Amino acid sequence: MNVLNIGNTHSTLGIWDKESFSGIETVSTADLTPDFLCGKPTVAASVVPEAARCLAGCGVEFIDA
Repeated sequence: MNVLNIGNTHSTLGIWDKESFSGIETVSTADLTPDFLCGKPTVAASVVPEAARCLAGCGVEFIDA
């Protein structure tokens, strides 16, 4: 499962396999697109409403802290 943290300037994505994270990468939030998620189930947290709207239609489950 993808775990995505969307920040104001950068977003970090990691793959959680129920034991540990792998494949951690950081991209500019401005460059974040649904294609970045590779069609995998994704849980995300975001402080950027526009980024959340961009990803809303691609099956991302958003959580609040």
